[in-house]
Amino acid sequence: MISIIIANFNNTKELDKTLFNISNQKINTKVEVIIVDNLSQDKIILCVNKYKGLISKFIYEKDNGVYEAWNKGLKYSKGKFIIFLGSGDKFTSTGLRILLYQISRNPLLDWVTSRAFLYNKQDKIKIIGKKYFYKLFKKNMEVVHCGSIMKKTFIKKNNNFDTKFKTASDYDLILRSKNKIKTYFVNSVCILMLEGGISQSYLALWEKFNVLNKNFPNKYLGNLFRLLKDIFFYFIKNLILRSRKLLKIILEPILVKCASSLYIGISLLI
Repeated sequence: MISIIIANFNNTKELDKTLFNISNQKINTKVEVIIVDNLSQDKIILCVNKYKGLISKFIYEKDNGVYEAWNKGLKYSKGKFIIFLGSGDKFTSTGLRILLYQISRNPLLDWVTSRAFLYNKQDKIKIIGKKYFYKLFKKNMEVVHCGSIMKKTFIKKNNNFDTKFKTASDYDLILRSKNKIKTYFVNSVCILMLEGGISQSYLALWEKFNVLNKNFPNKYLGNLFRLLKDIFFYFIKNLILRSRKLLKIILEPILVKCASSLYIGISLLI
């Protein structure tokens, strides 16, 4: 059995899509779905009742963020392996089956990861996700945790998720293992991951800095340099995105007007 734990807060519309996606996965492995909801007020009960045949456990109580919610889900989970999803995350049509196949081939694995499509509500943005290498992982978390399969005993052995972090506790969990982890990387897209939230923010960069200091306290100056570099590149990236949006707002009416004038001019000539 595997356990899929989904943390949710006032995002029932996207949660519905995730549950629908899970219900349509063609797999032979028994799955339990655990929803941990932070007292949502957007018709969450209707959604849960809709999928009551799929959901094994529904926890509806106040929590202090996604990692506390995941720890609660772990407490009630019965699966040997755990998958963590957010509302709006979805597997590809064969994604879950591919990940489970790797576990069935080698049940000694602690963590099976893959590539993912990062998407927003308009379109797919880019493919993310790299293979786990400890030396690279110490610098940046480019391994996709969302939708990956992690052995429950590995999480427990490393004392679950540290709830003082709001965006980087999964990163911290892996670093705490000191590379004592057996991994496998699926070099194909198995998950569609909804963009957004505080995991893509200046707060996330600050938390990454704190996680690195917690695990590598003798490398404070190197961690500080990496923080400043990350902030610089994040600022430039956002500046470029905002500039593009501004140019679109300015140029679009002008181009429409020009096209309209050209059309009228051609019509008069004909």
